Amino acid sequence: MSAVSLSEVLAPHIRVELRPRLPELLGTWRDVDDADALSALGWLHQRGHISPDEFRGVLQQLEAPIHIAPIGRGGTRSIGVLGRGAMGEVQVAHDAGLHRAVAIKRMHASVAADPTLRGRFLDEAQITAQLDHPGIIPVHGIQVGEDGSVEYAMKLIRGQTLADYLTFCRAELDAGRPLDEDHDLPARLEVFLQVCNAMAYAHTRGVIHRDLKPENVMIGSFHDVVVMDWGIAKALDRADRSPTNFKGDEAHQTQVGIAIGTPAYMSPEQAEGRNNELSARSDQYTLGLILQEMVTLQRAVGGKTAMITIFQAQMGKRRPIAPYSRREAVPRELVAVIGKATHRHPLGRYESVEAFADDVRRFLRDEPVVAQPDNLLQFGLRWVGRHRAATLSALVVVVGLGMLGTSLAVGGGLAAVEMSRLEAAHREEQLSRLAAATTMQAARIDHSLMQHQGLLLALTASTEEALQRGTPEVHIYSVEDASKPETAPPDLGPSKIYGAASLLAPDVVFAPGVDREAHHDVAQQLASVTPAFRRAMLRSAGVTPSTDGLDPASRRQILDKGVPMVWAYAGHTSGLMVGYPGTWEYPEDYDPRDRPWYRDAIAANGPSWSALDADESGMGLLLTCASPLRDAGGEVVGVAAVDLTFSYVIDQLLDPDGLGLEVEPFLVDGNGKVVVRASQRETAMTTTTYAPEAFPWPDIQAQTRLSRSGWGEGSDGNLVLWSR
Repeated sequence: MSAVSLSEVLAPHIRVELRPRLPELLGTWRDVDDADALSALGWLHQRGHISPDEFRGVLQQLEAPIHIAPIGRGGTRSIGVLGRGAMGEVQVAHDAGLHRAVAIKRMHASVAADPTLRGRFLDEAQITAQLDHPGIIPVHGIQVGEDGSVEYAMKLIRGQTLADYLTFCRAELDAGRPLDEDHDLPARLEVFLQVCNAMAYAHTRGVIHRDLKPENVMIGSFHDVVVMDWGIAKALDRADRSPTNFKGDEAHQTQVGIAIGTPAYMSPEQAEGRNNELSARSDQYTLGLILQEMVTLQRAVGGKTAMITIFQAQMGKRRPIAPYSRREAVPRELVAVIGKATHRHPLGRYESVEAFADDVRRFLRDEPVVAQPDNLLQFGLRWVGRHRAATLSALVVVVGLGMLGTSLAVGGGLAAVEMSRLEAAHREEQLSRLAAATTMQAARIDHSLMQHQGLLLALTASTEEALQRGTPEVHIYSVEDASKPETAPPDLGPSKIYGAASLLAPDVVFAPGVDREAHHDVAQQLASVTPAFRRAMLRSAGVTPSTDGLDPASRRQILDKGVPMVWAYAGHTSGLMVGYPGTWEYPEDYDPRDRPWYRDAIAANGPSWSALDADESGMGLLLTCASPLRDAGGEVVGVAAVDLTFSYVIDQLLDPDGLGLEVEPFLVDGNGKVVVRASQRETAMTTTTYAPEAFPWPDIQAQTRLSRSGWGEGSDGNLVLWSR
């Protein structure tokens, strides 16, 4: 093939600025007349004309033309390195006999010198070769060198890794673009099911993978999905080879030692090093983590070091399930499915990966999932969704009430709706509209509160980390500093939301009697969390922050347009607190330890929602989510919290837009006290004290203790619906 024709083949895949030079570059290559596009690509890479990343990227796209020629001498010729891992490297090679590209995996010299690691490498080749399934990469052949080194040839998969696929999804949402039909949630679940199919087959053959992760799954150009890298796979009828101390050094790299696998994707029993006790349910746990990542587009387990990540894996600790973007919600069914697959104890998981996959298929078919069967109200809503035209009239009472109950589902709360009479002539039209409006409202409430709780837990982790590291150099601004232009934070200025505020510096408040000098280091540690506070507030509004979140658009969003999360703050057991944004309006006798949000979070021993306080700066009544802060030993050292205004909760979460009925939603706590009701809209911003009233229908309140959801008629004739 000539230099010109080779450049024509490669040009569409090469960066624009290099394309004009391709004929000239390739014209200097001695073997150009006998070369194919793959060899030319390798030559360009070896000469440094394209980077390693570009080489790999082009290779995944390039499909050389079919080439028929006489069979000459066989063997393979290396083109370039595709990737390196803990045990070996993968090279792209040209098979001279069959005129095709193959992947060659070769062990590192250090692996060949270690009998245990060399044995594992041989196990990988033999196990992979004997797993004959379309979703498992095929092995073409194996070769053992005179020095004991091993290499084997595999099919070269053209496409992208699952990790790259998910990165693309995040980039699209970050750019404000909707995901296309190849990347939306149903499409991602179809990819996941193909991974499950391959693993279910491997498990029937008595093999577990032990290193499943998005980087080890390839999505081909024609939507074929292949599970790769069986380097630490284990045949269940064989004892594991003795451990070594040969390890990777990152939380996302494969560890080859006592705890075998990738820390961020280990099951608890795998992270504890119980290698000979592992079963197919360990792979299932990992698949559950991958499913959470594919649904939320965020890694399920994370830590800055491998040891921290392994500790989290041992505890079965996952990040809260929250949507990555407002464009995508996380259905309750998938939350339940993920929870069952990632149960801390293996016997609490599905019986098999096949059963796990079947539950995901039920979700895709809009059927109840085994992990969380429908209650009566949910069953009615699902049933009407499939049979609305034929059956709406006959199920007016059950379905109408069921849909209202579902629409007001709030974790830990109670919702009630007062309806006017439905005229028989308009019943079907009203219920049809009700079904659509209330379903949307249900998702809005649930996902919004879960999103804010997830943001709080991320803040909690950032604050705990700040308290455990060294003291940073952070300037603390006092009330006196903020009152003088020459000493105030440089960005302190007017705000339509806060009056005057700073996004650079937080409030630092010391309770009366606290020695400021003795606790100055803690104050600096807490103040260093300011960027995390800022990012959380922007994300609460669906805004992806810039690097520092201080660009003009972000400032306008927080200070003038407003965000749902109006305050973010953290109180310490010593009596000091940081609050964000900085306004310097706290009363002199403010002690965070005496505030309801602090005491309730300590008592709850975990994230808790409450509405027990009015804002000191005039925001009115607040709905607060708070969580304890702990040190490395698990001792409570404070509380982190975020606030939503009642106005936001009423207007954005409780407002029953489009129902066309006389309704009023309530949030009611377990003691029968009204947390917030829609009719408080007019007074929510002006109220300075919070005095919760009793739920107006005590007879209905008694029924709510007996069932999670239902409906009843109050003594005054109003219809009341509830759902926990």
